Amino acid sequence: MPRQKRASVVYNVKHVQNACVLSIGRIYCDLIFTGLEALPQPGREVFAADMKIVAGGGAFISAAHFAHVGRSVALVARLGTDSLSQGLMPDLTMEGLDLRFLEVSDEAGPQVTVASVIGDDRAFLSRRAGTAQPSTLEEALRWESAKHLHIAEYATLHEIPHLIKEAKSTGLTVSLDPSWDETLIYSADFLKNCAGVDIFLPNSAEAEALTGERDASKALDILSQH
Repeated sequence: MPRQKRASVVYNVKHVQNACVLSIGRIYCDLIFTGLEALPQPGREVFAADMKIVAGGGAFISAAHFAHVGRSVALVARLGTDSLSQGLMPDLTMEGLDLRFLEVSDEAGPQVTVASVIGDDRAFLSRRAGTAQPSTLEEALRWESAKHLHIAEYATLHEIPHLIKEAKSTGLTVSLDPSWDETLIYSADFLKNCAGVDIFLPNSAEAEALTGERDASKALDILSQH
């Protein structure tokens, strides 16, 4: 049976303000290749000029930005015990990021995204591991300091369909970033499942996929009706 435990230490946590944000989603080990002239073709190999390994995933990235501007934020997520996952701890322990709701589990990793950057374009190949729902979720939603829940990708809501309802029942406001997923973005019930979200954050490609409109203003008009 997979070993599960909560991160035993809260690292570098400043005094928690009343209006704390919970950021929920998957944590990825991002392998970012840059300096490419083209993507590899089947049976061929190309070489990158540079590569870096960083923590990724919308939940962590959003939490890092919240912390950077001085907002108290707690990461609600799962992290594997494998070497790639544990190698992300220096990034996760950044100043101001609260890890009290981070669950550490054998089956939560490795969770990896390979990003290839060519000029202004990027291509991604990702692997998910285990479930997106941490064992700490219920406690996090009832944490007295929490005032807002940010759902970093629709895929997380798809796995935890009761998430918005539970968050709202505890008085939290909710934001959601669709985060492109080819298997979900065209779902007929996508917007219906997002009912109750206070702030919806699609990019232009996601807005077009959800509404069928390339014109941003028209897409916004359609989305505002939901």
